[in-house]
Amino acid sequence: MKSVSSVRFVTRIVCLLGMLLCLVATAGADVHVEDAWSLPLPPTSVNGAAYLTVHNRGSVADRLLEVESDIAGKAELHNHVMQDGQMSMMRLSGVDIPPNASVVFAPGGLHVMLLGLTRPFIRDEQYPLILRFEHAGEVPAVVMIRDRSAMSGHAGHSDSGGSGTD
Repeated sequence: MKSVSSVRFVTRIVCLLGMLLCLVATAGADVHVEDAWSLPLPPTSVNGAAYLTVHNRGSVADRLLEVESDIAGKAELHNHVMQDGQMSMMRLSGVDIPPNASVVFAPGGLHVMLLGLTRPFIRDEQYPLILRFEHAGEVPAVVMIRDRSAMSGHAGHSDSGGSGTD
């Protein structure tokens, strides 16, 4: 009798582990990126910024770990913070994306800092971003370069013009 209960116990553990793996594996399907954009910049600009909204429609939290793009030598996650009465940028090691929530990257707040631009940001052009999440893995996005006047809901935000430093 002891062996039958041991087999049932092991079977239950294997089933629970399988359900947990399925939950984690399907979490990535619930992360989506929308409204990715950048402002046009003068051709001499060496740095720029990308803004976007990350939606996590799943029941499991995720974490944005890093971003890359061929439009820049390096891409970093940044946030604007108030320090000693001055607004400054702070590099982040990641950004938590809670379950059933959205995180907005916008001027004056969270953003993707693009360092060492390989080409200018010209209005109406676009470029790719790859966002890497802890659970969702790689999520591609296409960033549209557009004027501030083309953005609804963003007109009141301040912008660093992509020229800040760490």
